[in-house]
Amino acid sequence: MMRLIYGRIEDGSVTAHIQNHYDRAFDRIRIGEKLYKVERARKLRHKQTFVLTEVQE
Repeated sequence: MMRLIYGRIEDGSVTAHIQNHYDRAFDRIRIGEKLYKVERARKLRHKQTFVLTEVQE
């Protein structure tokens, strides 16, 4: 099912869901102490989903 919705997902990627759509521009997402960049974003009816990969700084 994940493959049908998101296509090919890289190993080590993280999928994040938010309950509303986010329309402002952003470069990175911080979860805890780690920074992630958005590989794919998908707007669903009420939610938005992001496929994230970790950024090494």
